This record gives sequence, structure tokens and C-alpha cells, in this order.
Amino acid sequence: NTYGKKILMTKSDIGTPNYIAPEVNDNIISTKYDIYSLGIIFFELLNTFNTQMERFEEIQKLKKGIYLKKYDLFTKMIDDDMDRRPDINKVKEEILKIIMENTKKLNFNFNE
Repeated sequence: NTYGKKILMTKSDIGTPNYIAPEVNDNIISTKYDIYSLGIIFFELLNTFNTQMERFEEIQKLKKGIYLKKYDLFTKMIDDDMDRRPDINKVKEEILKIIMENTKKLNFNFNE
């Protein structure tokens, strides 16, 4: 079971460039690597981009911490220090809160 453990890789160039966690340069892969990619994916899902360039630029802003207040969770998920990234249980908890808050705002009632 390698959950949460760091794994040394022998091959580089793994993954799509915009989603690659910084530790890949040290050939270290862990579940925190996946958290990094997931943070970018969540950010993309909650935003609309008119062009690929705009998408790239907005992701770069997220990586620089420009959206820290608006997207605190996603900024934490893509922290350069993998040990400061939340684990999947914390991500799940926070995502469920976001969904519930937005469901209330939109006045959805899934209990009917």
C-alpha cells in the first residue's frame, strides 16, 4: 500500500505540463501529486475561459497565489510544498461544503 507515501520514479516527463506538480522534477510521486493536479482541474471546472491562452494565464495566476482569497482550497492544493497540500479526505470535506453552500444559494432541494 503506497497511499500517502512518496515514491521515487525513474522516468521523467510524466503528465500534462500544466498539471504537473513541482516535485516531479525531483522524481518524487505521491498522492499529493494527484492533489496538485486535482486543484487545477477544480479551478478549471469553476471558471469559463474564452481561449486556451486565457485558461493558461488564469492557471498561472492561481499558481502565483493571486486567487488565494477566492480559491483558498485550490491554492492550498497546488502549494509548491507537497507536505502543505491537504490530503484527499480534507479536500473531499471542503468540496462537499462548497457544493452544499452553492446548492443552498441556488435553492436546489434534493430531498424532494
